[in-house]
Amino acid sequence: MASDPSLAMDVNAPSSAQPADAPFDRQMVSISKAEHIQLKCDAHYWQTQFSRLSRHRERDVQFLKDALAQRDQHCLDVISGLKDAIAQREAQCIALKSDTAYWRMQFARASRQRERYVQRFKNDQAQHDGALSRLKEQMAQRDRDGVEALSRLKEQMAQHDARAAQVLSELQAALDKSRAHVKDLQKRLFGRKSEKPGSCNEQQTGSAATKRARGQQPGEPGHGRTFAVNLPGVVEEIDLPAVDQCCPECGLPLAPHPGVVDSEVVEIEVKAYRRILRRKQYQPGCLCCALPAIVTAPLAPKIIPKGK
Repeated sequence: MASDPSLAMDVNAPSSAQPADAPFDRQMVSISKAEHIQLKCDAHYWQTQFSRLSRHRERDVQFLKDALAQRDQHCLDVISGLKDAIAQREAQCIALKSDTAYWRMQFARASRQRERYVQRFKNDQAQHDGALSRLKEQMAQRDRDGVEALSRLKEQMAQHDARAAQVLSELQAALDKSRAHVKDLQKRLFGRKSEKPGSCNEQQTGSAATKRARGQQPGEPGHGRTFAVNLPGVVEEIDLPAVDQCCPECGLPLAPHPGVVDSEVVEIEVKAYRRILRRKQYQPGCLCCALPAIVTAPLAPKIIPKGK
């Protein structure tokens, strides 16, 4: 098979674009058309593989860049979270330091107050102990004084008892003497007499017994009380005292009642008139049941009870 001259390649001849000091020289090689097509197919195949590998490489590089970016973002988030946590911890530490300083100050203040209270308690206890010792001495002295006073009182009571017994014996003797005198007088007054009553005295007593007695006779109906309605009346209102105008249980004031209770007292100044005592009435305004349903003012004092 003859070779195609168009496919002849000069691999030995130097190229015009390649310098003379190239590592290898071009040579003309004679290849067939099928080999040329095979070489083109191989070149196209390897170009396709190279482009595919380039795309895979670019995709892997982009994937690595995205992964690195996500990892950087995650690292930044973690670092920011750590910074926030550190800031919170620092704020908590500052708050704890301030609280510790405050409670130390409070503890120191409480310790000082405790020391003052303990010292005051000791002083008060010393004063109380002194006062208790003085009180015990006073009580012992009073006990001694009481014993002495009791002994003197017993002596005085013995003297008084002796004097009372003497006075009692004297009074008993005087009483016996008075009883004897009264007995003697009774014998003289109610004893048997030697004189006899005359007939004149009997006639006088008999005539006096037949006379009618004055005033209301027994067994006859009386006239009852008479009301002096012909006398002019002067109305005088009597009110409850301020103390009695309240409920004694709850203290609420009594409500006025429209009813009144009238009573009359006949008084004489220059002329006689009827004194109408109009007593006001009240009704309780509470539910204590400590007062009656109607409370009336008390009666005015009278010179003669139950009189006019």
